[in-house]
Amino acid sequence: MPLPALLIEAASGAVGAMFALTVSYPLMTVNTRQQTTQHRKDGEPTFAGPLDTALEIIAEEGSVLGLFKGLQASLIGTGVSQLLYFCVYAAMRTAVIKRRSKTGKIRKGEERSLSGLEGLAIASLSGAINVVVTSPIWVVATRMQACRKSEIPCIESASGKHAGLLETCMAVYKDYGVMGYWKGVLPSLAMVSNPAIQYMIYEWCRTYHLKVTRSSHIPPVRTFMMGAAGKLGATLVTYPMLMIKSRLQAQSTTTEYQYNGLFDAIYRVYQAEGIGSFYEGMRTKMVQSVFASALMFTLKEEIDRAVRKALQGGSSKKPKVATS
Repeated sequence: MPLPALLIEAASGAVGAMFALTVSYPLMTVNTRQQTTQHRKDGEPTFAGPLDTALEIIAEEGSVLGLFKGLQASLIGTGVSQLLYFCVYAAMRTAVIKRRSKTGKIRKGEERSLSGLEGLAIASLSGAINVVVTSPIWVVATRMQACRKSEIPCIESASGKHAGLLETCMAVYKDYGVMGYWKGVLPSLAMVSNPAIQYMIYEWCRTYHLKVTRSSHIPPVRTFMMGAAGKLGATLVTYPMLMIKSRLQAQSTTTEYQYNGLFDAIYRVYQAEGIGSFYEGMRTKMVQSVFASALMFTLKEEIDRAVRKALQGGSSKKPKVATS
């Protein structure tokens, strides 16, 4: 008996996202360092480029592996996040399409497509659920990525090396208690619009392609371009909130800066560092997130199609989702 279509879609999304994260992780680490560095000292701006930041991390850590700090936590977070997100998203998308098909308001080539407004609403709700559930994982991952000799001292293990996943979890609890695992959750919820905008653009591009080609399959290159376009638009709009989220999640009781929540962080960053700091590292993030998102969408679609084809004994026709 074939696996449920919902599980196939969720699992393919998770595998694609975890692979894309691993490939682009050094850029993610560099971006987190840029976001969590205070950029005004003695009245002068101190913005560092991605290459300088990467070399600084490698020099501090003693090897290129320093660019992969927190990868374990991030992979766990990505796997859980994507499985949860795609399960909720795919379930609600299936329900919307099934309801619409019963009314007869559906044309050939649109069997698995959403309108822009439908995609926005479903992605927003899926993102909000995802943020609340996975926040503890991302707080730990960000703390591990951001630590350095100055500003955000690294947690040391008993052996004198940088602390691992469990030790960092314990340190977060020691600093702030249980609620410390939800630091930055407000800007994270505000950033729900990022995947919402991303999926709205992606679904719009996908719907347009299906209408024009009247085909049920989208070539990998076009899927890659659609995923890139979606993430590009979303990142441009939401980057300042991403920067504030990283500051809140990275801080500990030993960091130079101490923010008392979202609005205090926004005010103090603006006062001390200027409006340009809200966009520090955006170029790095743009490259990382657009590439990772495009790769994730491409792998998701190809894995999803290959698994369905294998389960149906080699049939090239993609089955409809949850039709009864």
